[in-house]
Amino acid sequence: MDRGHEHAARGDYRAALAEYDRALKHDSDSEEAKKRRDQVRPYAIEQAIEELEAQLKAGRYEDAHEQATYVGRLDKSKGASLKKEIAKRMMAELDVRIAEGRMETAYV
Repeated sequence: MDRGHEHAARGDYRAALAEYDRALKHDSDSEEAKKRRDQVRPYAIEQAIEELEAQLKAGRYEDAHEQATYVGRLDKSKGASLKKEIAKRMMAELDVRIAEGRMETAYV
């Protein structure tokens, strides 16, 4: 759990969450690990969404989808919503490429 605390102190909430989950695999009754996991979960989701947004801006839809999948493991509804948003943005970009006559790049 110390590594989870270290990650959380540095603001790496996704790594902290993974460490608290690991601690719970070793001791599923650890109230401290449960408490800490529940505390960092919203921040881990927020970090993943920030990464997802950066990836969308860069046109890296596959990477964004991976982030949405991660979020979906923590919050199914939010993950599904993010995946819909990714699909919507992909379709909008596809429409632009087709409208601009860039068919050769429309399906890349």
